[in-house]
Amino acid sequence: MTTLAQHLQWRMAHAWHQWRARQILTSPPIVPADDGVILYSMIGTRVVLPYLVAVKSLHAQLKRGRVVILDDGTLTAADRAMLKHHLGNPDIRGIASVDLGACPPRSCWERLLLLLELRRDAYVIQLDSDTVTLGPVPEVAAAIADGR
Repeated sequence: MTTLAQHLQWRMAHAWHQWRARQILTSPPIVPADDGVILYSMIGTRVVLPYLVAVKSLHAQLKRGRVVILDDGTLTAADRAMLKHHLGNPDIRGIASVDLGACPPRSCWERLLLLLELRRDAYVIQLDSDTVTLGPVPEVAAAIADGR
């Protein structure tokens, strides 16, 4: 019975979080900057709203960067339109477009290999959709400035 109670509690918490995350849709779009900083994530349709909270909150504090997204293969046309509107037409790449070389498909390699490709020309910050930046991030700004 504990498992059922835990499952129901998780479902309620998830529904509450999704409802709260929808409020991000009323916030203004970010204005990306091609300034050598990339905010990078691999996402799918089930995390679009929390991802928007994560990336918009980080961008609001950093005031830098443009967005690159690796689509895990589940983003819908509506998801892409929402991301385009809120993130200033981000670079969205399909998971199948990543050159895997000798690496096995459908693991974490696509995300890592694209990150390595992107870092050739920019400072890349990998961002997870379960984060929220609540205040200034001087340590991140310093790392960017120092190239570390």
